[in-house]
Amino acid sequence: MVVCERTSYRNLHSFLSRTGIRATRLDISDLLREIRQCRFCFSEQEGEARTPFVYSPANPDIVVVSEMPSTAAWEKDMGSLWARGDLFGGRTRGAPHKLCQWLEMDQNEASNRFFWIQRANCAISIGKRFAFQHCSAKFLDRAIDLVDPRIVLILGRFAAEYFFKFRDTKEVMGEVRTYEGSQVPHDCIVLTHPSQAAQKYQKRPEQKKSIQLAIEKIRTASM
Repeated sequence: MVVCERTSYRNLHSFLSRTGIRATRLDISDLLREIRQCRFCFSEQEGEARTPFVYSPANPDIVVVSEMPSTAAWEKDMGSLWARGDLFGGRTRGAPHKLCQWLEMDQNEASNRFFWIQRANCAISIGKRFAFQHCSAKFLDRAIDLVDPRIVLILGRFAAEYFFKFRDTKEVMGEVRTYEGSQVPHDCIVLTHPSQAAQKYQKRPEQKKSIQLAIEKIRTASM
């Protein structure tokens, strides 16, 4: 039963946390495989196979939580590039590029440190709220527990709604907040989504404060 599996998993994670052992690559690989094989929210038709979006290097220490792949990225099956270890998809711009720009981080470092997951790992046009809820409940906390990141970077309103309650996104920006829904509490920073559509929000004071805090946290963790 699901409850038994979850309890067993949490007991294992608790033991690993107490002994200081980080999740193994095998643990992460199992979760990545499960996410990429999930077809619950997307009715896959012959000849239209797509790979759900999730990315991880061998030993990530930063979890990035975004919202949902764009329709264009989904149609181009960019998720398959993520699965092959190419977070930037051979492109010159995109959400990973913009986040690296904000964090003053080169792409190689990001590729080696980011575990990037979406609240909904497939692009769908109908039932987005359901997809957000289903995918998040099934995968998000497990990913955070497995990676045990130094910081969780949350991109955009829909991603932030899983972690915190608020009326306006700026209420949860500009500070380091603690998420206690996973097995162990984790520090989180909420940022505006790094998409073209969210450009008007990316110059707000709370966004600048969030970026500065994220830079400081990541640099401290690298020491």
